[in-house]
Amino acid sequence: MLIKSERNTSHDLKLWKELEEADGIRAADLKQSKIDQAIIDIQGIAKEVCYVSVSWGKDSVVLAHLCVCAGIDVPFIWIVEKPFFNPDCLPVRDAFLKRFSIRYYEYEIEYTPDNMYSPKPFKEKGDYLFEEFGRRITGIRMQESNTRKIRYFVHGITSKKTAAPLSLWKTWEIFAYLKKHDLPTHPAYAMLGGGRYERDHIRVDAIGGIDQYFYDWENWEREYYHDVLNRLRKV
Repeated sequence: MLIKSERNTSHDLKLWKELEEADGIRAADLKQSKIDQAIIDIQGIAKEVCYVSVSWGKDSVVLAHLCVCAGIDVPFIWIVEKPFFNPDCLPVRDAFLKRFSIRYYEYEIEYTPDNMYSPKPFKEKGDYLFEEFGRRITGIRMQESNTRKIRYFVHGITSKKTAAPLSLWKTWEIFAYLKKHDLPTHPAYAMLGGGRYERDHIRVDAIGGIDQYFYDWENWEREYYHDVLNRLRKV
């Protein structure tokens, strides 16, 4: 269920409809054994102190739903990075919370011109949450980067501070799962420039950051989030 935004153009929505129809077809190829294994892994992880880390991107929503299916009673936490978090995460959050009853919390990081986009505040907040809530269950997948691939080969799905039960999931499986269960899907994945951008490479985290998720990331941000970029320039 795409959460539509005024940022989505009619061309974007037409293309999204085609992609979503394909997701529905591919949902038949989802292996139930893979879903069951993720739930078993989550239940095993939750035997120790832990929390579910959410960002309201595609992987995060799938993870959150699997955790609900697993029946675990742990906190779900979103670290909100102000002032540059993606504002379209909010309606995705609201749609999920309307359907599912979870123990949900938000922790804010308020950046200043002195530490804008520095990784230090996020790391410090993560360390605090580890001390307070234990291991973090996250939706990261090894397909996303070489760093995450190496992490999986070294630690498997669980390291000291992080558990990644979706490590072996492919991107097509994530979108197919969202479609199969009619889960709220971030509008950024349908901000496709009429076909110039691939949804597989789109991320929903900090706007205006130093990370470049694909070769035309800066143009994508300017095209769809120019208002946020303009506001950030005034900070």
